[in-house]
Amino acid sequence: MTLALRTTVTGRSSSSYRNIDVEDLRLNYDPEFPQARFASLEAAKRSVTGRLPSAVPWPDGAAPTAAPLEKPPAETDSLSRFRGYDAVIVTWTAAEAAALAALFTPDYLPARWYQYRHDVESYVPLVTGNVAPFRSKAASMERYYHSLGLYFPLRIGNAKVLLFKSGLHLDYDGPRTPVKKLMTEIARAVEPEVFITTGTGGGIGAQVALGDVVIAAQTRFDCTTQFKAQPWRDAVYKTSKLPEGTLAAITPELTRVNASRIEGGRRTPKIWSSSNDTIVTTDFFGFDDSTHHFGLNR
Repeated sequence: MTLALRTTVTGRSSSSYRNIDVEDLRLNYDPEFPQARFASLEAAKRSVTGRLPSAVPWPDGAAPTAAPLEKPPAETDSLSRFRGYDAVIVTWTAAEAAALAALFTPDYLPARWYQYRHDVESYVPLVTGNVAPFRSKAASMERYYHSLGLYFPLRIGNAKVLLFKSGLHLDYDGPRTPVKKLMTEIARAVEPEVFITTGTGGGIGAQVALGDVVIAAQTRFDCTTQFKAQPWRDAVYKTSKLPEGTLAAITPELTRVNASRIEGGRRTPKIWSSSNDTIVTTDFFGFDDSTHHFGLNR
């Protein structure tokens, strides 16, 4: 069973963004430990509690509980120990991982997550992108060099869940798409009932507000640059139906807590989950605007 989810969170332009590489910012900025190159950002100057999401009022019996392993695994260990887990949740950027951890394992932020380098040698020749964190030898990126990701287990009620921050990314790793190999590896090792991918993105259409959540009925590729020759360049993939009761469980009490911190957002974020709602993945830094310059609103 697969489920794709993406949350829309963007920010207004500011003089504090001058001299900052926007793509570096969105992929690598770490709100747990902001890197020196992002020191001019207002967000980086806040306390750690100000940089991360606030705790939410989980329903009784449904609060996530961190489940650290009794003995820390070797970096080269496979994920087969988690076979049969109910769900895997994958996110992509450092900021997304920090937000995920702040909500689900607040006592175990990503700095305490386990490193995943199983069979990493087979990935080294596949990652050729010049800005891929996987290839960066910068001191500030040491944890992500030749890393396939970070992970941490938890429980939600009776469900066993594995959180995974990917060390690979479709946009940055080059034309051999090693992230496809990684996602296949995770799915085969764990065989979860639910596989969720979640991240941040810009909304398509004026009706989507900052902080809204899109639970997609399908995902669509719109590749016109580096992957335009791929057979899946414009492929559409259906996602599985949500488990019964999912939408009812996403109550305003859960979403309002952090919505209040988003400038321009709704007091209660809207959940987009109709049969027409779609996540669009481009192979360049494209975004929707009032002129529909990139043709995404279709």
